[in-house]
Amino acid sequence: GRDRRMRIAIYDDGRLGLVKDGLVHDVSAALAVLPQDPQPWLGACSDLLVSHLDALRPAILAALPGAAAKPVAEARFLSPVQRPSKIIGVPVNYREHVAEAESDVATFSDRFRGSIEQQGFFLKAVSALVGPGQGITLRFPDRRNDHEMELGVVIGRKASNIDAQEALSIADP
Repeated sequence: GRDRRMRIAIYDDGRLGLVKDGLVHDVSAALAVLPQDPQPWLGACSDLLVSHLDALRPAILAALPGAAAKPVAEARFLSPVQRPSKIIGVPVNYREHVAEAESDVATFSDRFRGSIEQQGFFLKAVSALVGPGQGITLRFPDRRNDHEMELGVVIGRKASNIDAQEALSIADP
C-alpha cells in the first residue's frame, strides 16, 4: 500500500514543516485548524499538534502547493513535540547496556544493576526535551558527562495496558 505517513517537523522559529524530497515545506498555515489552547496557563500539559494530527493532515496537504520551501540542510529542527505531558525514561533500555553496566561497576554503580524489568522507569522534566538542531548546556563541565542517543516514542492517543500487536495497529491510523 501507499505510505500514508507524513514527515512533519517543527523547525527554525517554530514553523510547521512537511519534509519531502530533501526540502522542508513551510505548511504553518495548517496550524489555523488547531483549536485555541483552552488552558494556556497549564504550560506543558498537552501538545495540540500531536493530539490533533488527524485534523492537521488534510490542512497540511492543502497548504503544501503554495508553501515556501528550503533545503533540509538549511533548517534548524526543533523538538517534534513542543508540550509533552510527560517524559518517561528507562535506566538501561537494551540488554547490551545491562551487560555493560554490570561489567563496569565503577562507572555505573549499583543503581544500574539488574534486568530491564527490575529497574523500572523514571520521569524526566519536560524542559529536558530538545530537538536534533538544538544543543544542550553542560551545567557542570568539570564533572563526568556521558552522552547517548535516545529513541523517543510519541503516543498521541490515550493508551493503557495494550499488547504489542494492538500498539502497532494504532500507531498509524
